[in-house]
Amino acid sequence: MRVINIVTQMEAGGAQGAAIRMAMELRSRGHTVETWFLYQKRPTYIGLEGVKVVYNQTPKSRADYLTICLRLIVLLKQYKPDCVITYTHYANIVGQIIATILRIPIRIATQRSLLDLYPRFAKIADKFIGCIGCYTHNIAVSSAVYDCFSNYPNRYKNKLEVVNNGIEISRLLISKEISRERYDLPKDMPLIINVGRLSKAKNQLFLIRLLPYLQGVNLAIAGDGELREVLLDEANRLGVSERLFILGEIKPEEVRCFLCSGDLFIFPSLSEAFGFALVEAMSVGLPIITSDIPAFKDILKIDDGEEAGILISLSDKNRFITSIKEVLKNEDISGSLASKAIKKARHFSIEKMVDSYEKCFYKSKKHN
Repeated sequence: MRVINIVTQMEAGGAQGAAIRMAMELRSRGHTVETWFLYQKRPTYIGLEGVKVVYNQTPKSRADYLTICLRLIVLLKQYKPDCVITYTHYANIVGQIIATILRIPIRIATQRSLLDLYPRFAKIADKFIGCIGCYTHNIAVSSAVYDCFSNYPNRYKNKLEVVNNGIEISRLLISKEISRERYDLPKDMPLIINVGRLSKAKNQLFLIRLLPYLQGVNLAIAGDGELREVLLDEANRLGVSERLFILGEIKPEEVRCFLCSGDLFIFPSLSEAFGFALVEAMSVGLPIITSDIPAFKDILKIDDGEEAGILISLSDKNRFITSIKEVLKNEDISGSLASKAIKKARHFSIEKMVDSYEKCFYKSKKHN
C-alpha cells in the first residue's frame, strides 16, 4: 500500500509522534509511507525518512492557507496514494476533503482531542464531512475521545471506532545515573518527572506549587510552551527555583532516556485525549501518579479492578502530597506500582496499533 500521513504542524507532540511511529512500523511491514506536515512550527522531524513539509512557516493569512491546500492537491496527485491517514482536526478537514475529491480510496481520520477542545469551525466541519462520507474510517484514540461523540448522528458514529495510540515498548533503556548525568540533573535527591507542553491543560503549575511541601525533592520537566516564564516566576516566588529543572523541548526519541532519570512520574493534566508521555513513563517502569480524568482512568485500568498507578482528584492537594511522600520513601509501594505500570504499558504497543490500521486498509480494499 502507498500511504500518506498528513499532520497539521511539525513540532514535538503526541499526534506528530504517532504519525512518525506509524510510518516507521508500516514501512517495516512492506508499505510505502511518507509523512507530510501542512506547515512547520519547529524543525523537529526535518531529515527523517519520508518527511515532507508542505509550507515552511506558520500560515498567517487566507492566502497562506490557500497555498497549503493547492500544494497538497498537487502533491497528492503526483504521489497517487492508496490511503491517506490524517492526524488532528485541521488535517482531518483539509486532508480528507481533498482526498475525497481526488478519489483516494482509503481515507482514515483520527480524532485526537476531546470534543470540547475543538475550535467551533473545526467541530462543525468535522461533523459535516464525517456524516457525508469523507471518512472511510474514523479512529478515536481512546475511549474518552470516543465517548465525546455519543450524541452525534449514526451516519458519523458508524465509521467511528477506538484504536489506542501505540508506542515502542522494547527500546533499550539507560541507568538512572547515566540519564541524570546526560541531562545535568542532581544525582543525590529524589526526582519527580513530568513531560509535556508548558500549558494550562498540562497543569505543571500544580506540581510547582507542591514543591514547598516536598522538602528535599526535585522536579524535572521536559517541554516548552507559552507558560515557561509563568512557571519560572512561580518557582521563584515560592523559593523552590533551585529544585526545578525545565529542560525545554527534547527530541521525541530521547524522551524515554530522560524518563529513566526519574523516581516518580506525575501527570496532573486538566484534560487529555490519551497521554503518550504517561504510557512512555509506564513502559520504563516509573511509579505513576495522575489526575483522575477519564483518559487516565482508562489507561491505568487493570482487568481485575486494580489500577497501574494512583489516580487523585486535583482538588485533593493533601492526598497528592501524602502519596508522593509514600511512593518516594517506600520501595514496596514504588516497586509494586512500577511492575503494574510495565505490564499495562504492553497493551499500548505500536504493533497492536498498526495491526488495527492494517485491518482498515484491507477492509476498505475488499469493499472497493
